Amino acid sequence: METILLVIIILSLFHFIYESIIAPTLRVYQRNKLFILRDKLRDIDYQKLRGNDKYAYEYIEKGLNNTIFSLSKLNSYSFHKYIEKMSNDLELRKEITARSEKIKQTSIQDLKDIYEEAGKITYETVCINSGAWFIYLIPIVLSILFFSKWLRLAKDLFVTPCYKTEEIIVNGC
Repeated sequence: METILLVIIILSLFHFIYESIIAPTLRVYQRNKLFILRDKLRDIDYQKLRGNDKYAYEYIEKGLNNTIFSLSKLNSYSFHKYIEKMSNDLELRKEITARSEKIKQTSIQDLKDIYEEAGKITYETVCINSGAWFIYLIPIVLSILFFSKWLRLAKDLFVTPCYKTEEIIVNGC
């Protein structure tokens, strides 16, 4: 009982330190990287852009602003809800695919680079904001891995010849 209480206290302390000190610091760093990308984007002369390049610029600018605004809310749960929405809403998926294609087809390499870097920063932010919960998932994942291995071994034991099973079990006990 004391061990369980000690483990709970240690996990709580880790969670508190991560959520109160580490994650906010890392989020500020991610936000600053997004500001730098936005500054790079704004260095591109919008007036000289034509056609598809203007659309790509606008999509990237709106995406950067949206990510900067919602940085603290991006976590594994919100990412899961996004995946659900994408798989259920065909109209939204088409719009997002069209926007991504416009960005990929732009003739300005800086726009493509900013898009790629912003995607990496967004992914890192999801990991940062979900970081404290991974410590709780490690025992669950390890248990699932062990149980799935044990299940395979149990199925193998089930089809092992009788004389080998008796030899293993009798010698093992």
